[in-house]
Amino acid sequence: MYAWAYLGPRDAAATPGCFDPRVRLAYDLYNRGLNEGLKKGVNVDVSGGTYPLPFGTLALTVDRATLAWSGHQLIDFFPVADLEVKGFPTY
Repeated sequence: MYAWAYLGPRDAAATPGCFDPRVRLAYDLYNRGLNEGLKKGVNVDVSGGTYPLPFGTLALTVDRATLAWSGHQLIDFFPVADLEVKGFPTY
């Protein structure tokens, strides 16, 4: 939530510049938080709902129509942060 607040402050004048090195870190922290918060087993549940936080609740809504790609409904999500690439030579 802190990363979200940093990236999208209420006052638009306080929005960090795209060249601020903290922006990339904030994006990474935000995405990792979503991965961990929505993870159910090995997959990520994007069905929406209300999630308790240490300082309140998060209400997440999902428009299923946006989960389509090239005529196919996307249903199985997994966090790419958990992927590990092996077998590529390093030379």
